[in-house]
Amino acid sequence: MPDTPEQYSLPPASRDTDPESSHEAEAKHKARGSHKNMALILVRRYPGSTAQELAIHCEHLMLHHELLRRLCDLADHRDGRIYRGEQRKCRVTGRKMLTWHPDWSKLIPKV
Repeated sequence: MPDTPEQYSLPPASRDTDPESSHEAEAKHKARGSHKNMALILVRRYPGSTAQELAIHCEHLMLHHELLRRLCDLADHRDGRIYRGEQRKCRVTGRKMLTWHPDWSKLIPKV
């Protein structure tokens, strides 16, 4: 069983004979998956950060609202790889915002 999200490999969702719109939808879906991986990596690297603070580290690869959606997806997923923390003053906006934390107990494989 794969240990990290990067190790999962799925078969293509569209066939060569499918219309171009199917291939575009597949590409968008794959990008969303890589955005989830990026969000997970950011939370692991910068635990306790707000979404705005994490967005700075994306280097314009993902907009703040896209990152926030992926963070919510990861927190709401049944395996809960990350969780919402306390609110604090964001270093970017100066407003109170939620912090995001990895759930290390679910990220570290059990032996």
